[in-house]
Amino acid sequence: MQVTISPEMYQQLVDWLDSLIDEAGEDEDHSFAPIIEAIGVLITRYEDAHVPEITDL
Repeated sequence: MQVTISPEMYQQLVDWLDSLIDEAGEDEDHSFAPIIEAIGVLITRYEDAHVPEITDL
């Protein structure tokens, strides 16, 4: 399944992830852990496709 993410949705995902991490902290058994992981995967895929790599100058 392929998901198309707009720049606006990417920013919303980043904001949600930040909020969820603030709530869950470092508790890997928190009920939010699966959604945190899923959102992280979506963010990573977006960044891999749309954010240029930083190279050493």
